[in-house]
This record gives sequence, C-alpha cells and structure tokens, in this order.
Amino acid sequence: MPEGTIPLTVADLNYLAASEIGEAMMDYIRGGYFSYTPKLSFASFRQSIVGALRARKGEEIDSDLILSLDSATRVIYVAAAAMLRPGNEMLVFDPVDYLFWEFCKAACEKVSLFPATVWEGHIVLSNLGKYITHRTRMPAYAIRITRSGSSIPKRTWHRSGRCVRNTTSPL
Repeated sequence: MPEGTIPLTVADLNYLAASEIGEAMMDYIRGGYFSYTPKLSFASFRQSIVGALRARKGEEIDSDLILSLDSATRVIYVAAAAMLRPGNEMLVFDPVDYLFWEFCKAACEKVSLFPATVWEGHIVLSNLGKYITHRTRMPAYAIRITRSGSSIPKRTWHRSGRCVRNTTSPL
C-alpha cells in the first residue's frame, strides 16, 4: 500500500475518528431527538426552495426566511410555541402519538387530553365542549387517529375551532 494511504476494511474502521467528529456526535446525542435532518433542515434545501420560487413565480426570497422543519410534529411544536402564551392551555385529541404528546407538553405548560372516539370514520365531537376551558387556545389532533384510517373532514376542523373560539379569545 502506498505511503500515506489509510487502509479501509469492510464495516470496521481501523483508525480513530477525529475528536471533532466525536464531540459533534456527542452534542447531537445530548439533544435526545434523533431526526432525519437537522431541526431547521439543510441550508442547501432552503436554497433549492429559493431557486424554485424564483423560477416558478419570479419571487426573490431570502433563504433565512424559509422555515423548513424536520417533522410534522415539530411543526406543531413551533406553531404552539409561537401562538401560546403563559397560562394558555392546549387540548390534544387522544389517542396520541408519543412524540407529538411530548412536543405539546414542551410547547405549553398545561396540556389536556380529549378522549376522541371514532364513529363511521369520523371523530365524535359532541362532548368536546366539556374539555375546553377559558384558557384553551389550541386544539391539536392526535396523529394515531388519522393513521387508523379515520378522516378529519373539513367540517370537523371548523367545528373544533368554533368550539375553542366560542369559549376563549380568538386564536
């Protein structure tokens, strides 16, 4: 093998990784959230969006103004963190996905569960009003309900929004 060549074997590295790589991995692991991409996506992805908007619509947008997140659950977290204020409450439809539940709790100091039942493929909202307080500002639909094959029709979104709006200040 030529001088200065690092031999690589199948599956096993036979040399130490740079300390910077180990430190970066430890920093990532300490965050406790293992997503497919960084929290704010990749700069190259945001640049691609800028290029597509320029090509399709002739619009110039700064890539720093594009918010591309790593999961639908993080979108709920960011929206809740932006909209909710101290003292506000969030109502989450149960059954709920674990990560979705954790993000809701991180975004809001009080999260209540609405025991959602499905009838003929739709969520029953007849007792939703019992779970809404004067502090409820955001209903959040549980991911598992939609994964179970149930749909959330437009009228359900509107009705739950009206229920919250009728008992609280506007969202």
